[in-house]
Amino acid sequence: MGVHAGTCFTPKQRAELWERWRSGQCVADIASEHPFGTIKRMTAGGRFLTRGLKKVGGEAALSVLAYNLIRAINLIGATTLCASLA
Repeated sequence: MGVHAGTCFTPKQRAELWERWRSGQCVADIASEHPFGTIKRMTAGGRFLTRGLKKVGGEAALSVLAYNLIRAINLIGATTLCASLA
């Protein structure tokens, strides 16, 4: 196949997907992809700098922690976050 499997839709399937997207049923799918895309961008395209399962797991955990801290700062502000942690 020259085209990715799963990307070929009939016109009827495409219309159903469009209606699901317009009605907001696909918002959860889109929202769940955002953190992964952001972490991939923050980590130079998703490549790990370490080797070995244990080290890569640690690096992934640090990337997720950094994402969560940045997200918390953007949502509630740095001063509020520092005050709540103190």
